Amino acid sequence: LGIDDARSALLATASGNVLEIGVGTGLNVNKYIFAPTPDDDGSGGVTSLTLVDVSEGMLAQAKSKVESLDIPNHIKVEFIKADATSTELVDKFSVEKFDTVIDTFSLCVMGNKGAQDCLGQMSQLVKKKQDGGRYFFLKIYTFF
Repeated sequence: LGIDDARSALLATASGNVLEIGVGTGLNVNKYIFAPTPDDDGSGGVTSLTLVDVSEGMLAQAKSKVESLDIPNHIKVEFIKADATSTELVDKFSVEKFDTVIDTFSLCVMGNKGAQDCLGQMSQLVKKKQDGGRYFFLKIYTFF
């Protein structure tokens, strides 16, 4: 699989109330499958999408991509400017709010401490595994 194929395969399985960390320019937004009806319990795809980035400029680009998609009106899409390496995320959202938390390639630019702090935030925001909570990560690591 190439990166785009891996991204598509991973994100097509996201469901329920979804949080994406480090949305950047929105490379993932056209890969999600959205719930077809408002009363979907999440088994039919994404029921809400919260996109987080530390940069207003990146969020603006992601918003432009989202607006170009044919997302059903019942899907709530939020754009949140926040630093995922601080306690901002837990402060903004309730604990165990999200069914799926996604990070594609942003942890690797946060540095070790930043990535650890972000993972700590994510662990508080996602529902417990027994309640259906899931993390999705897509990373590239280079070893020398």
